[in-house]
Amino acid sequence: MELVDLSAPVGRKCVPRFNCGVKMKGNAENATDALIGNRIRIARKQAGLSIIDLAGKLGVSYQQVQKYEMATNRVAASTLSQIAQTLDCPISFFFGMDGESPAASGQWWSLRSAHQMSRIGNRKTRAALAHLIAELA
Repeated sequence: MELVDLSAPVGRKCVPRFNCGVKMKGNAENATDALIGNRIRIARKQAGLSIIDLAGKLGVSYQQVQKYEMATNRVAASTLSQIAQTLDCPISFFFGMDGESPAASGQWWSLRSAHQMSRIGNRKTRAALAHLIAELA
């Protein structure tokens, strides 16, 4: 059973299994929350959505989505299900149950590389770089 911080503002509904602005305790919980947040960010970027776009589809503020991604607030199971449907990925992805961790899968690196490549203004340079990568792979 989790302890509830009695110094939390009066009048706020606080269910112990959810983060209601109270600092979360325990490394295992924080690691899981961080993994889920990172996976939400990866799936959102793969879907080509901004934080504002995802927030609009979920019916929450963009600040709330930021808090989910930063593991400041925990994601309710129903919200995680809605995120999975919106981003078209299995819920198991958010828990790292797809066989690989986000870092090991190379997804983050792929997204970062694609973003950096899109910033190259010269079309011929971008095409030459894409050809080079294809040859190296």
